[in-house]
Amino acid sequence: MIRNRIKCSVCAAWMMGVVSVQASVDGASRSPNVIVCLVDDMGVAHINVQYETYTIEDLNQGLVERDIESGSYTLDQSLEAAKKSMPFLHGLIEAGVRFTDAHVANSLCAPSRAGLLTGRYPQKMGIYHNGDIEAKGLPADATVLPKLFQQAGYTTACIGKWHVAKHIPGNWDGSIPDPAQQPTELGFDTYFGLNRSGTVYYNSTQLFRGTERAAAKGFITDQLTDESDQFIKGAGEKPFMLYLAYTAPHGPLDQLAPATYDAPFAHLPRRLRIWNSYMYAVDCGIKKLFETVKAEGELDNTLFIFLSDNGACGNTPLPANGLNRGYKGTHYTGGTRTAMMMWGPEWVKKKSKCSHLVSAMDVFPTALDIAGIERPEALDLDGKSLAGLIGGKSQVPVHNSLVWASKSPPHWSHVPNGLGGRDMNKKTPAVWTVRSGKWVLRTFAQDGHYELFDYQKDIGETKDLSRSNPETVQNLKKVYADWFRSVKPPLDWDRRAWSGLIPEEMRTVADNEKVRQYNEQAKEFEKQSAEWWQKLWEEKYDPNRKRK
Repeated sequence: MIRNRIKCSVCAAWMMGVVSVQASVDGASRSPNVIVCLVDDMGVAHINVQYETYTIEDLNQGLVERDIESGSYTLDQSLEAAKKSMPFLHGLIEAGVRFTDAHVANSLCAPSRAGLLTGRYPQKMGIYHNGDIEAKGLPADATVLPKLFQQAGYTTACIGKWHVAKHIPGNWDGSIPDPAQQPTELGFDTYFGLNRSGTVYYNSTQLFRGTERAAAKGFITDQLTDESDQFIKGAGEKPFMLYLAYTAPHGPLDQLAPATYDAPFAHLPRRLRIWNSYMYAVDCGIKKLFETVKAEGELDNTLFIFLSDNGACGNTPLPANGLNRGYKGTHYTGGTRTAMMMWGPEWVKKKSKCSHLVSAMDVFPTALDIAGIERPEALDLDGKSLAGLIGGKSQVPVHNSLVWASKSPPHWSHVPNGLGGRDMNKKTPAVWTVRSGKWVLRTFAQDGHYELFDYQKDIGETKDLSRSNPETVQNLKKVYADWFRSVKPPLDWDRRAWSGLIPEEMRTVADNEKVRQYNEQAKEFEKQSAEWWQKLWEEKYDPNRKRK
């Protein structure tokens, strides 16, 4: 285990030894192992801080005003802490491939994970937001792609946050999933984790081993690492597929990390101290697993994939989502862009960067392709294999466009929401977004206006070009309409709100009336929310407020 501070150069040296390993006879004789490591609510800039330069003017001004201008911490403190918090992962990135334009299927936990695990747009399964999953779970006809590994003879494990199963009625905290939607019913031999959006980091009462409740032991990040470590050691002669979904850095972030992780950041203001020490714990966990894989003689035969389930929320310290606008839960790229990387000596071109538009839905199709596992012909996936791109054998884009459609609640913005958060989320109007080439087109059902941005020149989405590019707007509206024909109505979300996603040319008079009624209700609630937020800002967060 890493102790205290470790510099990236040391990790890079360790990784250089890793990538020089030659394929052994044993490694070549069996299928490759796969580790997919997912973190929760980590902004892309937490990784990109090593590759991009950020100034105060570049970053989210809400966070700058709340944190930097109020004196909570300095920009230099936040950037240096971020650079130090994941040294081992940065070593992996240097020895693998970094994706600079990767996005998740949805900006919220549950639908994002549904897209990752199935390789399909969650909207095609009627999943638009967390409530759809929590009310109904994954549809019975959905194929969780790790099941294909299991059928191919792999031993498979889901360790950590599941959050794609229906919540049992009457279970107040949502920790008990529908038995039919447990990981062990959907393709995993081993399951240790939780089905909630998050949990406390010490003494959690929401952990399960299979279908039985399990006791918490120490810091949950360490426990998830240890469970994964034991799974790898117990794989035996079988290839393994590990889906490790850490709960960090999802809240609550109110307690100090164990001393091992806290020490390098103990001199920092509390928010920076906790957030970065929690990420450092994840980094140490990844290193421990790599050491185990190496000791098992399988390092040269293992594919490692890392990403976050969505962007950072507003309580995250800078650099958060970096140059991107918005937060978790929003349709701006701060909510959907993910820091994704892949490593594997046999399949990934070393020290490479992929600038093509890619999706988290591509993760498991890529792993299946590298493992040589054929997909059933009837399995219609939206995710594509990135094997050619990561191996440097192809530069052909795998996606001409990506689409997002749901709602864009303000619950996760930079001002904490205390005004009926779940109510607010339910009463948020629909939003859809299309990304095609350099263009991003977005429309809000509440008033029907469109926004068009040149993402290559304006990553912060600040200059609306819709009026000067009407043909582009029409072309992207057609892309969306074609995509919408394949989606299903929501499993739980208010159908009136969902009607706002129906393309204009497909709407009936009744659809328009539903949208109008819903939007009138939403406007009133939005007004109440704005008034409450303004009052909270003035009383608690405004750096110019008069302190008592």
